[in-house]
Amino acid sequence: MKKILLFLTFLFLVSCNKDKIIIEKQGSFTFGGKFIKASGEFERDTLFPSSNGQTFHSDHGYTFYQIPE
Repeated sequence: MKKILLFLTFLFLVSCNKDKIIIEKQGSFTFGGKFIKASGEFERDTLFPSSNGQTFHSDHGYTFYQIPE
């Protein structure tokens, strides 16, 4: 649904101003997600890597936005 809304907004902006679009504000943010940490203490050992203390980030999103003038 969000993709459709973003696409329709883009089409509207393109059709309104054929010359150029002036951007007033832009930015990005992340949302959602899960953070899982393996048990144990993290040790930096390049010869014998281990999952102890490692973290895993998943199920999240990132978006970039632009707000026209």
